[in-house]
Amino acid sequence: MIVEKHIEGRLLEEERQTIVHRVLIATKYMAVPLVLSFSLVDHFFAPKLFWQFFYLRLFIIPVGACAYFMYRLKIVRERFYELPGIFVCLFLGLYNAYMAMVTGGAASPYYAGLNLVTFGSLFFLPFRKRYIVLMFLAIYGPYFALLPFFTEHLSLKYFVPNVAFMFSTGFVGLIVAWVTREMRRKEVEAKISLEFELQNKDRIIKAKTQEATELEKLAIQFSPQVISAIKSQQIDLSSSIRQEISCIFIDLENSTSRSARIDYSIYSSLLREFFSDCVEILLSHNITVGTYLGDGLLAFANAPQMVPEHAKMAVDSCLDILSRHHQKSSYYRDKWRTNFNVRIGINTGFAEVGFFPSAQRGTYTAVGEAVNLASRLMTNAPPNSICVTRGVLVKMGDSLSNVDVESLGTFDNIKGFQGELYDLFSIRKKEMKQDRSRDACPLCGGKLVAINDLGETILARCMKCRYTDLIDKSKFSNVA
Repeated sequence: MIVEKHIEGRLLEEERQTIVHRVLIATKYMAVPLVLSFSLVDHFFAPKLFWQFFYLRLFIIPVGACAYFMYRLKIVRERFYELPGIFVCLFLGLYNAYMAMVTGGAASPYYAGLNLVTFGSLFFLPFRKRYIVLMFLAIYGPYFALLPFFTEHLSLKYFVPNVAFMFSTGFVGLIVAWVTREMRRKEVEAKISLEFELQNKDRIIKAKTQEATELEKLAIQFSPQVISAIKSQQIDLSSSIRQEISCIFIDLENSTSRSARIDYSIYSSLLREFFSDCVEILLSHNITVGTYLGDGLLAFANAPQMVPEHAKMAVDSCLDILSRHHQKSSYYRDKWRTNFNVRIGINTGFAEVGFFPSAQRGTYTAVGEAVNLASRLMTNAPPNSICVTRGVLVKMGDSLSNVDVESLGTFDNIKGFQGELYDLFSIRKKEMKQDRSRDACPLCGGKLVAINDLGETILARCMKCRYTDLIDKSKFSNVA
């Protein structure tokens, strides 16, 4: 229904915009030449009335000019654009009716001019019911109005055929006009369909581009499983929610002071490498990466995808981060020129989760008291360990058998939480036996091969990534 109205409106708008041109073309190139050329007919059929009819025919020129000047008026162009066409038709109807009356009335052949006017008007002017009625009245009205005054005894012998021809001409003209308008209608419909299709394609491209941009941004924060759930609309990110989460804060010890003491390219490269490892491990555990803090990282579990054992998931992911950090400790120490220590804080509690500061410009992250406490726990964590509260340990349950847990004591002076008592604990992964673990490259996992025996140590190199390190000879098996 809406499309039909749009098509009708478009047709009327095109007619309104083109009617001026079409009426002037019809008057200038059809009406004026034909009206004047029919003076030759007058020479044969009404020679005594030749000059009278000629002067009458000349009025088509000022009538056409009047139609042109009528179109110069804004109100005519916008609201009464059919009026000049009706005006021209009325003149043609009057002068043809007059010539028919003075040359025999119903028996005069001049009535045929009315049929020619009808056909031309229907072909050139807009196809609307209101216009058609007015046009027929303007063309045929004068003929039937004058006929009783010029005919004493109306002869059906001429009148009936004349009316039949008038009706036939009008009917044929209407069919031609209708077919022409339907062809134009189909053309307009095709144009509108093409416009809608192009607009729809633009909307789809814009939506898909925006979706791809948003998913690209979210892919940094969420695991592939969560991205898939977002795409399938199983997860709604349109508004923030209050949700219990296990919040993780990861920080590098004394990173600010190290930035001033080592080459900045090395400093930034190590940070990128370390946090890339962190993100890779976190995402593999379905942990959401919230906010990057320069030399720190905020992440959380149980949002946007809810999981039952989110505290255990958070601790397991951080233990894997510490394991990866331990494997690469010598590499980090050589570049950092001191111990490359990591501190992690984990807290479980309720927080507001969503896009902050706004859905359009923000990052999907968590804010609230539980997040602030996790940040404070991080500062209380011993180097290369995880600091948690008693509540996190309780939620971990049986999984505590695989980790070393050490009590850090009861704290009542945690910044921002002064006067509140918290039992804090340190968690580390149980030490694994050294069984040729130094034979593996800490960067790529490739095999280290000894290239020089330095007595108690071995200079070894990874044949895959060319990493080089000094290794205790007693712990290395691949001696050259």
